[in-house]
Amino acid sequence: MIRLLPILAFAAAVAAAGAVTRAQAPQWEDLAIAGVDAYNRGDYETAAERFRLALALAQTLEEGVQRRINSNLNLAVAVQALGRLDEAEALYLQAIRLQETAHGAADPALADMLSRLARLYSLQENWAGAEPLLRRALSVREDAAGPDHPYTALAVEELANLLLAEQRYREAVVQFDRVVRIRAAAYGLGHRSLGRPLTSAGIAYAALDRGDEAEAVLNRALAIWRTEPPPPPAELIRVLEALVGVYVRTGRVGEAVEHEAEVVQVKMLMVGLGDPAFAAELDEYAELLRLAGEGAMADEQAARAAALRVAP
Repeated sequence: MIRLLPILAFAAAVAAAGAVTRAQAPQWEDLAIAGVDAYNRGDYETAAERFRLALALAQTLEEGVQRRINSNLNLAVAVQALGRLDEAEALYLQAIRLQETAHGAADPALADMLSRLARLYSLQENWAGAEPLLRRALSVREDAAGPDHPYTALAVEELANLLLAEQRYREAVVQFDRVVRIRAAAYGLGHRSLGRPLTSAGIAYAALDRGDEAEAVLNRALAIWRTEPPPPPAELIRVLEALVGVYVRTGRVGEAVEHEAEVVQVKMLMVGLGDPAFAAELDEYAELLRLAGEGAMADEQAARAAALRVAP
């Protein structure tokens, strides 16, 4: 998602910016395009340099407010990728202030800016800073599209993710359930956009010791990820591991072993047989096999894990 921001911001600026001199506008556009190209190549230093030049130029333009807004956003994304989080924060805040001044505090474009700054704070585990931004972004989206629109569900899910990270599970499940309800009404009960919030809701239900509800929503998520095309491996692993936890807690070790075996297979494809990090997963699999009374298979997996740890 983050790679799209420079492209989106650049496109918005071209559409919305006011009249500028014939010489300056193409120069700004060239810098913005060069920054986008560098960013999408992974050359964040060059991207930041180009976006900084674009911002400096935009600040000289008589009617360049939208270009200044988008240059601040683009530069924020680039320096964030470089790990310069304090600088990114200042740039996001400046873009938000400019957007509010130019278009008002309820402008729909603010929702994405607020969410991006909230994500930056979340990276720093600054939940207290992130939450009011996400709630404001949600309010902006609700005013723009209504409470039950998929556009609004994006902000609901971000808020729910923060609540989950803070272990505020009761609040989180309410928000995840709302996301699922909105998307199911808009796209259908089996739509892939339900997979992630269903998994997250299941994790929250499990943390609340509501095992039946956790199992139900996790199996709904798994059924969605079983459809074509193949799901992102990380999402499949996440739902399978959550189900393993539910089955272990309810004494259904055989089902836990079955799902853990699939986790092992997926992770093996992701990291390869020779990756020492894979050893921890094999140890978990061996432990479950022992609980299931499969001692010989458990010994085999434990030996594989030990071999990985001593491999050169």
